[in-house]
Amino acid sequence: MSETFKGVWMDYIGASLSDLAKQFTIEAIEDIIHSTNVFPLDPKILAISSKAIFGSFISAHFGADVMRNAFELIEVKLWEDFSRLKTVCSTSS
Repeated sequence: MSETFKGVWMDYIGASLSDLAKQFTIEAIEDIIHSTNVFPLDPKILAISSKAIFGSFISAHFGADVMRNAFELIEVKLWEDFSRLKTVCSTSS
């Protein structure tokens, strides 16, 4: 535990993120895990991963329906502009 304001604040953030990680659903984890431990660049996987990371925050602020709709739209947009994402990833590695 930290003894400064910034340190205590970071402890709260860390603890909150840890709690969030415990909220992963089995379905989301099964969709993300691959038997070969290779994680392909795939719009569905990216959308599910983003939902697992940010879903609770969005749901808490805007409601579960808005959160579901948001991540459905994210997946659609990822599919629509996937070539751009692949280009960015291939040039940054």
